[in-house]
Amino acid sequence: MMKGYDEIKRILALLGREDIPVYKGVGDTVTKPDDDGIGLPEVIPVEAEAVDNIINTVKSSDEIVYIITTGCATNIACALAKDLSIKDNMCVVWLGADFYDTGGAGG
Repeated sequence: MMKGYDEIKRILALLGREDIPVYKGVGDTVTKPDDDGIGLPEVIPVEAEAVDNIINTVKSSDEIVYIITTGCATNIACALAKDLSIKDNMCVVWLGADFYDTGGAGG
């Protein structure tokens, strides 16, 4: 997470756009497998600046908020786990990723 955060800050500095806020996201796994092995894992919300920014932005808007995310949707999952009331006022555009060691496209 910190590498991505630092890179975004560096790119904004190169563009002369340090006025654009950047928020630190969740840097760890946030799911707990279910006990019986069926169903979906539980998302355990983790505190992070990006999670709070998502919640605050969506709740303060009268319009649908479009959120573009790349890679893991950890910040989105935590925001929804922390405050599910935001789900109807947001649209997530997710450019997914794959783990390199799972034999997917990356490995």
